[in-house]
Amino acid sequence: MDKKLHIFRFWVQRVLFFFPIQLILAHLKRSHVLIVYWLVLYGLVSGQIAAKYGIPNLLLYPEYLGVSNFLSHIILGLAFGSFVMSFQISSYIVFGYRFPFIATLSKPFLKYSLNNAIIPLVFTVFYFTYLIDFQLNKELLSQWDVAKNSAGLLSGMAFFLIIGYWYFLSTNKSIFAFIAPKASLGDSKYEPINLLFDNSVKWYQFLKRDSEWKIETYWSGNFSVKIARSSAHYNRDTLKKVFEQNHFNASLFEIGVIFSLLIVGVFMESPVFAIPAGASILLLFTMTLMLSGALHNWLKGWSVLGFVLIILFANGLSKNPNLRKENKAYGLNYSVKAVPYSNDEIRNRMLDIETVQQSFDNEVKALNKWKSKEKSKTLFIINTSGGGLRSALWTYYCLANIDSVSSQTIMNKTRFITGASGGMIGASYYRELHLRNQLLENFDFSIDRYGSLLSNDLLNSLSFSWVVNDIFRMRTFEVNGQSFFKDRAYYFENQLNINTQGLLDKPLSYYRDFTQNGSLPFLLLTPTIINDGRRLMVSSLPLNFMYKPHFGKEVIQNSRFIDFIDFQSYFKNQGADSLRFTTALRMNSTFPFVLPNIYLPTEPKIQVMDAGLRDNFGMLSTTQYLHAMQDWLDTAIEKIVIVRIFDKPKEIEIREDPYQSLIHSITAPVDHVYLNMFNTQRLREDDLLNDLPPALKSKLEIIDFPLELNGSRNIPLSWQLTQSDKNLIRESFFSPKNESAIKLVKYHLSDSFKTY
Repeated sequence: MDKKLHIFRFWVQRVLFFFPIQLILAHLKRSHVLIVYWLVLYGLVSGQIAAKYGIPNLLLYPEYLGVSNFLSHIILGLAFGSFVMSFQISSYIVFGYRFPFIATLSKPFLKYSLNNAIIPLVFTVFYFTYLIDFQLNKELLSQWDVAKNSAGLLSGMAFFLIIGYWYFLSTNKSIFAFIAPKASLGDSKYEPINLLFDNSVKWYQFLKRDSEWKIETYWSGNFSVKIARSSAHYNRDTLKKVFEQNHFNASLFEIGVIFSLLIVGVFMESPVFAIPAGASILLLFTMTLMLSGALHNWLKGWSVLGFVLIILFANGLSKNPNLRKENKAYGLNYSVKAVPYSNDEIRNRMLDIETVQQSFDNEVKALNKWKSKEKSKTLFIINTSGGGLRSALWTYYCLANIDSVSSQTIMNKTRFITGASGGMIGASYYRELHLRNQLLENFDFSIDRYGSLLSNDLLNSLSFSWVVNDIFRMRTFEVNGQSFFKDRAYYFENQLNINTQGLLDKPLSYYRDFTQNGSLPFLLLTPTIINDGRRLMVSSLPLNFMYKPHFGKEVIQNSRFIDFIDFQSYFKNQGADSLRFTTALRMNSTFPFVLPNIYLPTEPKIQVMDAGLRDNFGMLSTTQYLHAMQDWLDTAIEKIVIVRIFDKPKEIEIREDPYQSLIHSITAPVDHVYLNMFNTQRLREDDLLNDLPPALKSKLEIIDFPLELNGSRNIPLSWQLTQSDKNLIRESFFSPKNESAIKLVKYHLSDSFKTY
């Protein structure tokens, strides 16, 4: 019985103190940060994290140079291989010294990595499972294409790991390179069978831990299980030298990889270096892991404190105005005196009666010219929602297809276009194409051709810049003699200009004459000022007339009702007319973290971000315009048609979560404020419309074009779309639910063309 007990204990020791199992326990006990990286990655590829924003798609179907193919998967595999290597290096630096027997083996880092491969292998299996499922069932690729893509990912991963391990095999040394082991009678041979019957080893000592973890067996280089040799007969200083030398080589490798990425960033303006966005995510994880590993190697037990001090030091430096590299509005003049920004200054500048009246008279003249030219008593207004490239492409297809199925052009019948984010990019693009069609006799317009250009990736160059360029931002460029830093905002605009063939690359003032003579609708962008929540009204025309409804009321003495700032009049001395139009679109589309907030030349400085924060659907600006132009509309217009283009069905989303977890109950207040932000705006739309004067409400017709997917998968909010996403958007205009909307628009376009 006693012998059976000893045999049982023998095998328990072999299993419990198997090196791979002990490494997993070590990570769970002492290295939660490394585990968190894998958990976050798993959440991303499984769609449990950031699925709404399309982040999982970037890792499951990478796009490079406009296509997703074998090469794009190789690049993603290289990035994934770099992350796996960084995990192995960081783990070795953190835990290697706790397993001194590793130093007695040949190729110590390779043996360590082999035994530390369970977590990467398990994740890789899940990764390929989700990737294959996504490409087969969501992207509807053939099995052969999926096999090629999977092979590309695996090849890229293997190539990086081979290069990495070749480096370590050629530089790392085991203890035999430092000193030959000394023979000793008691410790020269490890005798597991004798120890099996040694009653001095108690059961409770199996789980006892000190700075060195007990290891009985490990995976060897030929994938066999071997007994771990004791390192007790080796000099501790010699063992220390082995780990120090290995760690030093690991640090050199980490620094070399990071330095190589920064060097590649120098050439990132070439499309060849706009690597898949999913690869940029993995590279970001790699860099942070490697930096933390190098920091731990240098500071040892002081690494956490060192990391905190570095963050505090960097935060302190960022407050220095001479070191801050703020993103600015390209084209504005930041060298002249900054404009004061205060409630009193806003009231004095925006509520000047003569300025407001002049702005109003100019808009009336423009409306009269438009009416005379179009001979119409029906006025169209276009509202379009935010939603990244999804909304941009949907808005473009709606406007282009409306023109393709009607006898009249909707742009000719429209005076006012507003909305948020991607929707306004699509509307601006189509408005420019309409203008080109008017100005150029031989302009060859094709819905699919220009739609394909607009739908090209905007995310790869942006994300790569975020990883390798934005920390230092040494390179600059000039606009109108003003110098600006090249950061991810610059690369976003640059890629937008490439995708749209430079059609939108012009100053804001370019559109002024066209909008004043009534030949082109004026387009209103409304980025949100995060300092006070006001909207910044950006257009080619001064918009002071929007304040007109407030005159004559007692509230004129209180600045609280001034919820928007007219960009043209407020920044006139800073060159408002010279603002790049693509920058204005970016200001309107600055989603948090994706693009940097833009600083404007004011004192104190103000920042602007996405218009969707205040008016994601454009209805607030539309009703303000209707209030402002009420008198003219009462007498000159018989019908007002508001075409609303939504990137998703216009329904109030009801979430069901009656059984909240403890953590969820803590985060729920903030979480629900954000999640209900757009619901709140939609619920307010009815109030805004009900507040219109009865005369205007009687003339109002609202026609909605929601992006209907008929039960298909959701299209994520992102600056990159897969081919199946593009196909769904293109085909959705002719869905059964939109057919009645198409008929209504055609009717009003035809009716508005009648002469009288």
